[in-house]
Amino acid sequence: MTEYALTPESLTSAPKVAKAQVDDSLPAEAGTERKGSTKVSFTPRQGQFLAFIYLYRKLHRRGPAETDLVKFFRVTPPAAHGMVVKLEELGLITREAGVARSVRVAIPAESLPELEDITGPPW
Repeated sequence: MTEYALTPESLTSAPKVAKAQVDDSLPAEAGTERKGSTKVSFTPRQGQFLAFIYLYRKLHRRGPAETDLVKFFRVTPPAAHGMVVKLEELGLITREAGVARSVRVAIPAESLPELEDITGPPW
């Protein structure tokens, strides 16, 4: 167990889930304004996924399925699922367990980037 840096406590304790990372030292393009003038940190790619989720919900009055993310961003299904899980871990979106299309953006719409066109051949 010491070879892998495992302890009995680490095997029995619940995994720690990170919430939204707040960093006041980031430049404007790396994060976005939030109340209290703090910045929420997300990558440009994560920002595109957030913008898509926000606009999809606004247009269709329900959240996107992961297949919608796959089709728009031209990524594999595991990549789309991984991004949704990561965004939820960061506290940028919320989902309800067992409810399809329940994904919602958890940050203000003003802090989202503009959704860009995806170039290249269709998937």
